[in-house]
Amino acid sequence: MELSVIVADDDPIIQDLIADCLADLGVVIRKAATGSQVLKILKELTPALIILDIYMPGLNGLKVATAVRATPQWANIPILILTAYGDRRTLARAVEAGANDFMVKPFTIEVLQEKARKLLNPWPEPLEASA
Repeated sequence: MELSVIVADDDPIIQDLIADCLADLGVVIRKAATGSQVLKILKELTPALIILDIYMPGLNGLKVATAVRATPQWANIPILILTAYGDRRTLARAVEAGANDFMVKPFTIEVLQEKARKLLNPWPEPLEASA
């Protein structure tokens, strides 16, 4: 089964950068430039992860996260919030909106991959009993 990830950012360069960073994880990327596009994609598929920029035209990432959490069939989809603002107020707003994790731009490939892996596989494989 293919895992899909929605990447929402109004900057196509950031969308492509995130898609390239996640290519090694074997996921299918769906890109969106607005919050409204994210909600439209969600009507077509249930992704394994949503990566949301906070500041997008129209419906911003915090409003999208709030809408996702309020919709029963989407409520458990992990959300990673991206923003250029790493202050406590922004972090608190992301948590209030239902984000599972938060990342400040600019970010490194390694940090993005680590956070995505954790959110894509929240439960580690059980340890096998040794013989």
